Amino acid sequence: MSSLSSSLEEFEKQLGLPSDFFHALLDEGDWSFVIKLHAVIEAATSHLLAATLGRDDLLGIFSYLALGDQKTGKIAFGRALNVLSTSDRRFITSLSKIRNELVHDIRNASFSLKEYVAGMDSNQLRQMAEVTLAADEVPTRPPEAVQTFRDAPKRQLWTRAMHMVLSAYEHKTAAEEFHWQNRMMREAMGVDDDDDDELEGA
Repeated sequence: MSSLSSSLEEFEKQLGLPSDFFHALLDEGDWSFVIKLHAVIEAATSHLLAATLGRDDLLGIFSYLALGDQKTGKIAFGRALNVLSTSDRRFITSLSKIRNELVHDIRNASFSLKEYVAGMDSNQLRQMAEVTLAADEVPTRPPEAVQTFRDAPKRQLWTRAMHMVLSAYEHKTAAEEFHWQNRMMREAMGVDDDDDDELEGA
């Protein structure tokens, strides 16, 4: 098993998902695929934010925040904490737009990503193709790259989402290690939270 696959498998466990859930998303119909992919990004981002702050007790609160709200949602916290890149935020915004068009009407259950993409003009198609890049500086995309997105939008969205999930897992793991080492150091020095409160009140 590759390190990428093992990381995805471990994050699935941490998120409380069945084994191979991420890969199984590709077998979903397009409607459920978009909704479930969005839910995965929501959960991964909530865990990332809580771990970054070293506050597992905030996970429930982050879970209730809207993902794509630029002012008060997860995406806003991710930007403020510098754990969601510009390209991550652009991807979240684009995915949230599609999800929001689908989720409130069961008649959208027959939704087709290929038909959705076919209805885009050239600028919309280029922009959607660009958000599947995991880079803040987007290079000029050759025509065949845009064509690849037009032909396989589901695979392209999934690949970009998995890149973001892996990035969130890596950031989360690093943050947890940092906070653990910090706790160990404080314990060795005999410093606790009450000492901090006394210093702040002095």
